[in-house]
Order: sequence, then structure tokens, then C-alpha cells
Amino acid sequence: MKKVLQDAESFELTEFQPVDGNSATELYLAGDAGAVIKVSPSGYGGKVGMVVGVDKDLKVTGVEI
Repeated sequence: MKKVLQDAESFELTEFQPVDGNSATELYLAGDAGAVIKVSPSGYGGKVGMVVGVDKDLKVTGVEI
């Protein structure tokens, strides 16, 4: 997770209610640094696992597939 949100010092798994049709599976809060979201959107051959980092200004800081 550090690869997609380099300013984070720690990550805390947080419970959330996914919205129907949303591919988010897990949410990790990283204090003032932002958050990391694990998603699994549908691809041509099935689900694609991705990790997305988002800073406190809601800018994407990194994506790892």
C-alpha cells in the first residue's frame, strides 16, 4: 500500500458499505495522508485486482495492478 500512498505512515482497515455496482472491496485510512482503496473492476477475462491511493485532496497518488 505504501507504493500507492507514499506519505502514509500507517494504514487502518475501515468498515464501509459498498454501493451496488461499485468495485471497491476494502478501504484503508492513512490519517492526514489520505486513503487506499482496494478495487476489483470487471475486465475482459474477469475481475482485475487493483490498489488505488488517494490523498486528502482526493487526487490519485498511485495505482497498482
